[in-house]
Amino acid sequence: MLFRLIYTSRYVRGHRGPLSDFRGILKSSRRYNYSHHITGCLFFDKSSFLQILEGSALALDTLLERIQGDVRHIDFKVLMRSKVARRHFGVWAMGGAVRSAAHDEIFAKYGISDDFPDNLPEDAIVTFCEEILNLEEKRPVSRVLIG
Repeated sequence: MLFRLIYTSRYVRGHRGPLSDFRGILKSSRRYNYSHHITGCLFFDKSSFLQILEGSALALDTLLERIQGDVRHIDFKVLMRSKVARRHFGVWAMGGAVRSAAHDEIFAKYGISDDFPDNLPEDAIVTFCEEILNLEEKRPVSRVLIG
């Protein structure tokens, strides 16, 4: 059975700085997620994370414990956990993007000014993240880190 987990957390600066820490998180996430059949995306605005994860209940529970133990995350908040019929991020062991001005139109479309879309319904959060990753793939100088 396939599940989706969506959470937010605040970033705690590591020894390398926000972008280096983000890249490090993506690199280790991709390795781990690939071997545990987890897919998803990670969105970062240099102060907070929004992540969508897809996988088995056991795989997500185990990963959730790892993430909650990561010192770069505080104020961890699970927004949603649900059974799903299919993966939305199946091509990404972990797609990732850093917020930029290029995302402003997408944020406005969803009525979001400065924060993440954590007050939106699950389907809207998923579509929001898909739109961000799709935009990043098309940009000539992208800040997406495809996985």
